[in-house]
Amino acid sequence: MITPPNQRTGQHPLDVYGDIRRVTQIFQWFISAILLSLIVGVIVNLSVNNILFVTLISAGILLVLAALFLVHYKKFEWASISLAVTLFSLLTILATNGQGIHQISNLAFPAILIVASLVTRKRTMIFLTVYTIGCIGWLVFGELTGAYTPAVFVKSVPGDFFLASFAILLTAFMSRFLTESLFKGNQQLQRELRERKLAEEKYHNIFDNAIDGIFQSTPEGRFISVNPALARMYGYASPEEMIESVTDISSQIYVDSELRNSVRSRLANGEKVSGFESREYRKDGSTFWTSTNAQAIRDANGNVLYYEGTVEDITERKLTEASLRKRESILEAITFSAEQFLKTPDWREKIDIILERLGKEFNASHAYLFEKHPGSNGEMLNSLKYEWTAPGQKPDIQDPKYQNIPVSETGYERYYQILESGEPFLGSASSNTVSGDRHGSGCDQSCRQRSGRRHKTSNG
Repeated sequence: MITPPNQRTGQHPLDVYGDIRRVTQIFQWFISAILLSLIVGVIVNLSVNNILFVTLISAGILLVLAALFLVHYKKFEWASISLAVTLFSLLTILATNGQGIHQISNLAFPAILIVASLVTRKRTMIFLTVYTIGCIGWLVFGELTGAYTPAVFVKSVPGDFFLASFAILLTAFMSRFLTESLFKGNQQLQRELRERKLAEEKYHNIFDNAIDGIFQSTPEGRFISVNPALARMYGYASPEEMIESVTDISSQIYVDSELRNSVRSRLANGEKVSGFESREYRKDGSTFWTSTNAQAIRDANGNVLYYEGTVEDITERKLTEASLRKRESILEAITFSAEQFLKTPDWREKIDIILERLGKEFNASHAYLFEKHPGSNGEMLNSLKYEWTAPGQKPDIQDPKYQNIPVSETGYERYYQILESGEPFLGSASSNTVSGDRHGSGCDQSCRQRSGRRHKTSNG
């Protein structure tokens, strides 16, 4: 026995046939055709003044209209029962007043069963089959017992009942077997389609709401699909804008276009790329760091259809790593300086290599060492005594602005506070002077012209 889909899933039984509206229309057309044939029967019998047949067919029309009403409200099984019983009864009555079991219209019995089997449960089909056999039994044994006499007498024999019943049973069995197979196949198909739809909805939900970027791209260098997170990551207003705007991933996304060729080569060899780091362009031309995981999707013959993967913005992590490396470099430079001072009794012998190491570690243009000393009037002054300059930079040691600077000079307070505490000063000289001061202004202008950072240290 087939359990109708609506009992298990809440769907309509005819959903197994696809579009329920289309099936409803076909059912309505079928009933309308029956109504039309019955109306024609009424007209024909009126023309021969057969009032009995007109009355019977008119009653049948009312019952068929009731079945049409049930179809309108999606009561398909009840409509089938009503329609089948009405037609079986009408055919039996007409045959009783006609040629009995030999009536040509009795050929409609199997056809009605076949149509009914398409929309009814097994128990309903059993009922209709038994009812049909009962109608045939009446036509055969009613004639044999004298309960009625056919209009054109053709003597029936008991074999007529068994032959007709066998035909009905065979028709019912075969139609039910075929429709049951159809139901099972369609139910399985509908179940797979529902599961696939749920899986697609789940995928799209993950795709649209993922934090990391997700993409599909062609080997030629265009995006097939991107999720909103990826579009935002690259500065686009929507996935559609990114797909339309990026026509060459190698040049528009990768800062080093050869990197994509490397990725493509690895994917073509069957490798899954994981944690591939690269600098990439945003829509506005700015760059950021990404980590990409990707794989190639192939067809049954092993040909690459497209690439798919995820992208993570790792710019913050890269900046943190760079900061940590810079801090380690500073510590190493400080340790190196301390070791050099300890190895020699005169620190002046090592000051040049120490300033060079400090300047390079800080990626600076200059590294200074100022000396604090009294002026001719006893005022405390600061003068540049030792300097390292990067290649291509102009030395400042001969610049008067860096010599005999009064400690109390306005604009250099921050320098002196740091240097007086015994700590080195690290930073841009141009950002630590007061504009308008004689020495500060000159130093500020000089530093900006060279666009270099100044690192100062003092022997205290």
